[in-house]
Amino acid sequence: MYVMEDRKPRIYFAIPVLDEMPYLFDTLDCIENQSYKGELTVYVCVNQPASWWDCEEKAAICLRNSEMMKLLAKGYKELELVVLDKSGRDLAWQNKKAGVGMARKFLLDTILKQASEDDVIISMDADTCFEKDFVASVAANYAAHPKAAAVNIPYYHPLTGEEAQDRAMLHYELYLRNYMLNLLRIDSPYAFTALGSAIAFKAKVGRAVGGFDSHMAGEDFYFLQKIVKYGQLLLYNECKVFPSPRISHRVPFGTGPAIAENLKQVDSRYPLFHYSCFDDIAQTYQQIDDLFYQDIHTPLIDFINQHFPDEDRWKKLRANYKTLPMFRKAFHHQIDGLRIFQYIRYAQQQIHQNDTACLSEYFHRFYPENKDLSLQLPLLDFQRMPIGNMQYLRDFMATEEDNKRKQRDMQIALKKKSNFAR
Repeated sequence: MYVMEDRKPRIYFAIPVLDEMPYLFDTLDCIENQSYKGELTVYVCVNQPASWWDCEEKAAICLRNSEMMKLLAKGYKELELVVLDKSGRDLAWQNKKAGVGMARKFLLDTILKQASEDDVIISMDADTCFEKDFVASVAANYAAHPKAAAVNIPYYHPLTGEEAQDRAMLHYELYLRNYMLNLLRIDSPYAFTALGSAIAFKAKVGRAVGGFDSHMAGEDFYFLQKIVKYGQLLLYNECKVFPSPRISHRVPFGTGPAIAENLKQVDSRYPLFHYSCFDDIAQTYQQIDDLFYQDIHTPLIDFINQHFPDEDRWKKLRANYKTLPMFRKAFHHQIDGLRIFQYIRYAQQQIHQNDTACLSEYFHRFYPENKDLSLQLPLLDFQRMPIGNMQYLRDFMATEEDNKRKQRDMQIALKKKSNFAR
């Protein structure tokens, strides 16, 4: 049971919906069954490009979206439900940016027209489930951290029982967790996992950062990156979300496309990066103060100078941010999550090892005493490894990540308390 302060914030769910007939009502049931005693409103945006109405291959999706609109127009159980129609022939997206980013942006812009500053908006996907105390846990998290800007909610993909699909999903989740754990290890401010169903933020923060961008995909990544530059991003929440491990081609990249690609054994877009790539970034982080005084050379700095040339980049930074604390902050704004990801992909190309070898070396380097890990990771590729081994590795990394997310939030809270005491 979560103890709340007297004033409970109104909670808004923002859910983009595209061809979600088999899934959405399970998500709405999760919301309807919440234990939270405050006010709760659900916004859904049924959407698709207008051009799909005249495309033979997409016509069936348009008809299913139309049927969804009819069902939602009747309301759903006791939920306070607001339905936004961007799927009708005259209402669907008309421009080339039509997609989930546009839907999230439209949802948020609409909610922000009436939301109070401290109301909480939960970005959710239409195929995600969660426990009955999920909303109460998010509200309690904000009550405990009133200055926090947003929460990057932990996640866990359930298994389906279909071995090939579960194998592909576990491979993708190992990719996500390997990336996150290494960023946490080097104390990167951009340690977060970009899942559209795993973000909660206050309305005033959504306004301050300009909401979601209308990207075809990756809108969750860019939104979280803006949050990090604005204020504190909490990484831990007592209740997590359980996104669907479905196969999907609705967006260019993300969980659905990753599972589809891994099923085809085309996994080069989602490699398990070698830990040494992150060590390169840590090396630069340790020399930020040196960079304040003079130019330096590290693998990351040399990559930035070569691929994003600006002869006066560091000179300008020193001129505009004249103290070390200001310079450090400005450095992280320049070398942000996108630049980190670009460097890691570049550095990985210099390492000729497969995914299981990279993961094995990570475990041997950072968990040398854990013999069970070595037993679970024979040097086979993920297409041949026993599914039970993959599940063991995923669960181990999920537990480690949850613990490190919680530790990170506690460390930041203690640091702020120490600074306040001074």
